[in-house]
Amino acid sequence: MSAHHLKLNLDKTELLFLPGKDCPTLDLTINIGPSVVSPTQTARTLGVILDNNLSFTANIAATTRCCRYTLYTIRRMRPQLTQKATQVLVQALVTSRLDYCNSLLLVYLHVPSDLSHPECSGSSGLQPS
Repeated sequence: MSAHHLKLNLDKTELLFLPGKDCPTLDLTINIGPSVVSPTQTARTLGVILDNNLSFTANIAATTRCCRYTLYTIRRMRPQLTQKATQVLVQALVTSRLDYCNSLLLVYLHVPSDLSHPECSGSSGLQPS
């Protein structure tokens, strides 16, 4: 890392251990120089909060909290905004917060991503091109 002028920030370093179903829990710690990194229950990577069960409950709660606050702020500003400006703000909220890393949630919720799948194409009205 030092060859590329990078430095490890131990304050932000997190260890998330994802054991398999048949794997016993281990007391796992990693020594990096004088510091010890122990496993945590949750870790944040690229803005997504992962937990050791991959249940995404912490990520869903954080996203919900952020979206509620943003909608509250938009509602307070609504009298000064036009209909089009409000629409742009809400669409920006959806694309930036709700659509971010949604493919991870699709895997978690076991939703088929292939639109040609019979359950998807009939109910959603979307047809594959």
